[in-house]
Amino acid sequence: MTRIHRTLLTLLLLLAFAPAAPAGPYHGVQYGYNITIPDNWTQIPADVVEATMKLAQNPSSKTTLVCDSAFQPAAEKNWFTYPYMIVQVIPYSSFGLRRQINEDEFAEVTKAMTGVEIGKAMDSALSPDARSIMSNASLGQPVLDRNKRRFLLPMNMTVAGIGKVKGMLAGHFGHDSLIQIGVYTRESDWDRYTSTTQGIIDSFHFDPAADYSTAAALASPSRNIWSGVAQKALAGGILGALIGGIGYAVSRFKKSKTS
Repeated sequence: MTRIHRTLLTLLLLLAFAPAAPAGPYHGVQYGYNITIPDNWTQIPADVVEATMKLAQNPSSKTTLVCDSAFQPAAEKNWFTYPYMIVQVIPYSSFGLRRQINEDEFAEVTKAMTGVEIGKAMDSALSPDARSIMSNASLGQPVLDRNKRRFLLPMNMTVAGIGKVKGMLAGHFGHDSLIQIGVYTRESDWDRYTSTTQGIIDSFHFDPAADYSTAAALASPSRNIWSGVAQKALAGGILGALIGGIGYAVSRFKKSKTS
């Protein structure tokens, strides 16, 4: 057995046998956010999330994915079995900023999503194996909810061995970072889990210290943020959401290759 095969086998054993953590109200301490998870869901262990994202991402990609937590129904025997959700973080420093993204810039950020070239970006961001099992990836029309300082972005993809998968990305603007909740189900189950998905998204809130600050906006007025760095950060965040949607398929695909 080669070193690469030993590494893959270790990752797959990790995916299969890592212990679950209880769900319920969840506090993301490092980035200061809170989510209410359904009682019959459980947290996917952090090392499983890290290993799965590592398998999916192109190792030469310059996009760094911060996947802070993930959850799924506790009844499922395998990790990343649909439906599931992932929380990803994009620090504003990734946009080349030393300040928060202010309210008068939210629409600009949301509008820019429609210009992301998914096919081109996927070629550079996904590992060859991940790229081979995802097709027909597309984004819907983003909707900005100013009252809740968030956007909603529907997405669709076809995953080999799974079929059509639907997702909803909810991006929340905080003081230091954009925090995204990605929820994914098989397309055939989407309506069944609509209320669960909406409940998870609506439960999100920042800690006071991490929440959007009107005082900070007054102290650091908005300027044009759309440099090349900002565009890459936004594209990376959307790609991160798409990568999240093929977590289960990536782990199963690697298992079949190793076997």
